[in-house]
Amino acid sequence: MAWKLTLNNLMVEELHTWIDSLLLSKPTTRFERDFADGTLVAEVIRYYFPDLIDIHNYISSSASKQKKDNWFTLKRKVFTRLGFDVPEAIITDICNAKLGSVDIFLYNLRTKIDKQLESRTNIQKRHLASTEQTLFPLTAVNQKHKGEPRFSTRSNVTSKSNNNLNNKWVHQSDFNELKQQCLRQQQQLGLLLTKTHSLEHFVQLVDKRINEFSPAIVDKRHTKHSDILAKKQQKK
Repeated sequence: MAWKLTLNNLMVEELHTWIDSLLLSKPTTRFERDFADGTLVAEVIRYYFPDLIDIHNYISSSASKQKKDNWFTLKRKVFTRLGFDVPEAIITDICNAKLGSVDIFLYNLRTKIDKQLESRTNIQKRHLASTEQTLFPLTAVNQKHKGEPRFSTRSNVTSKSNNNLNNKWVHQSDFNELKQQCLRQQQQLGLLLTKTHSLEHFVQLVDKRINEFSPAIVDKRHTKHSDILAKKQQKK
């Protein structure tokens, strides 16, 4: 990891664009402050690897102790599984909202995420390749078991279908295409679930804000109404 590099304006802008493209629980206005407690870092990682993050382990806070607790939970439970070695000095700088520290961290985090995604894709490809080697033409399977007892068909239509099937091969390209579609759909489902959780959290935050401001709004309306009545009485 490159922890002592200097990022130019274009690199920083690309990082901020990347973060803005993710559906996080709150908007990022000041990165040093917003990422200081580590909760948004957990959300970023969960966006790509939902299986690594239990979001309830991370508590939003401005207290130094809770910030460090969040970060060291990430370091112990998540970073180690990603092979992501983050120096304690970097964590301390981020907790203290040191200018530029979050950008360097996010640059390295994005690099690690890209490598992990590439690694998982390669594993899936190897799995596909090993699966292909186990495929046989159905005619070969049927010839191998020729003479063995077979299940009786329920109708002439079913029997005809079986006879047609016996003369067909399992096409590897079709299988590979379906397998890839399944993998893509699984990834999309994971992303949708993550976005759903983020939206639910966002709605909870909005409801909380509404509940906080509602009494003040009602009180203000009541005061304004009282002032209007008082002015009307004075005019009379």
